[in-house]
Amino acid sequence: MIGTSWSSLLRRPRDWLRRRPVALSRHGATARKALAAALLVTAVLLAFAPGGSDTARASPVVITAHDVATGTTLRATDVTLARLPPTAVPTGALSTTDAAVGAMLAGSARAGEPLTDARIVDGGASSRASPHGADDDTATVPIRLSDPAISGLLLPGTRVDVVTADDTSDEGRVLASDATVVTVTAPDDTTRTSESDGPLVLIALPADTATRVAAASLRQAVTVTLR
Repeated sequence: MIGTSWSSLLRRPRDWLRRRPVALSRHGATARKALAAALLVTAVLLAFAPGGSDTARASPVVITAHDVATGTTLRATDVTLARLPPTAVPTGALSTTDAAVGAMLAGSARAGEPLTDARIVDGGASSRASPHGADDDTATVPIRLSDPAISGLLLPGTRVDVVTADDTSDEGRVLASDATVVTVTAPDDTTRTSESDGPLVLIALPADTATRVAAASLRQAVTVTLR
């Protein structure tokens, strides 16, 4: 009886030691799975959390501070800086407000729209007349050229002289010098009345000159020469 009891007592530690590695292995596997799940959740949270990698690498981009009309000579109050992730920065985006102030907007822009080098043009003489890029003395005038084919040579920022025929001589008369092409509108086929109804060319001029050009274009044919 005593021998049997001692034998049983000696077997119990051996049996426990044989079962222990299996138990440890199971607990280790469970711990590893829990750790892997925790790491996965952490990675997902970091990817979508503010201040993630994209935010840390955000680049400064010039955007419009409010709605801006076509032909506006940009002031410091028209633009501001925003920081955008690399995937949201358009090609040719301006990175400093100095690059935009004093330039002319080639097309209307909504508030918060990033500005690129393709959206602005040199304001020419009209913008150089004001050191702060103010457009109080600048006007944008739409004209239709006597030869519509010439409009195909014009791009935003092109510098031109506006000329018309002189009734008293064979020489042309210059209506405006050093005007800046803001944009060239596509002809509207639904409203064209003749083949001569080409696209409208929007040009920026000092306000007093713009009035004279607008009045002349209503009475006689006008065209432009490239500078």
